Formats: sequence, structure tokens, C-alpha cells
Amino acid sequence: MVYRDLEIARDVQRASFPERPPVIPGLSVASFYKPALCVGGDYYDFLPFRDGAWGIAIGDVCGKGIAAALVMANLQGSLRAQTWQPRSDLERLMANVNRLVWIPLPNISLHHCFTRNINRNLGSSDM
Repeated sequence: MVYRDLEIARDVQRASFPERPPVIPGLSVASFYKPALCVGGDYYDFLPFRDGAWGIAIGDVCGKGIAAALVMANLQGSLRAQTWQPRSDLERLMANVNRLVWIPLPNISLHHCFTRNINRNLGSSDM
């Protein structure tokens, strides 16, 4: 029973990652994900904003396995929800995500979470 639950969790996590990177003019991107266990706390995503800009997020929760994967799923949902709002600066976006994800989970730590806005023309980006 537990093994089957892990297989389902692995399939759900795989489905939550982008199948392939989006086509963003002027940017060449490749991605690969393989957790140390069935599931893990590593995260990456390409976030389309309503104004045509893109965000790229990369994160890593401390630990491995189901606990880290659950926190990453929460992070992914929170970041994706931010793309429905009018695009704001990254400081505000990450402050919102911090309130949604990390404040309720004080004993979980995030190694890194990097986000970057990429404008359509790639002439400017916000970091």
C-alpha cells in the first residue's frame, strides 16, 4: 500500500513540472529533474504573467521525500497563483509567497528560491 502511494506521489509530482520549457523568444532553456528518492523538494517552473512577461523559479526545500515534496507543491501553487495578479515587483511577489507558504510552516526551511522576471523583448529583466 505504501509503495503504491509513493508511485502515485511520484506521478503527481512529475506531472506538476513543465513537460518542456516554454518557447521564450531570445532565450534558450533546457530542464531536467530526477529526485534522489521517489519524490523530492527540488522545484523549477516557468511562470507566464498576464502581461506577457515570464518568471522563472528555482527552489530547493531542505530534506528529501514526501515532506519536502509537499512543501514544494505548496510553493508551486502559491507562485502560480501570483501570476494571476497584475505583475508586481519580485519583492512583493516573494513576500506574498512567504506569507502563504513559510510563515505557517516555521520548522521547514528552504535552501534557495530564485525567481526572475523576463520581459517579452528580453531587453530588460527584473531580479
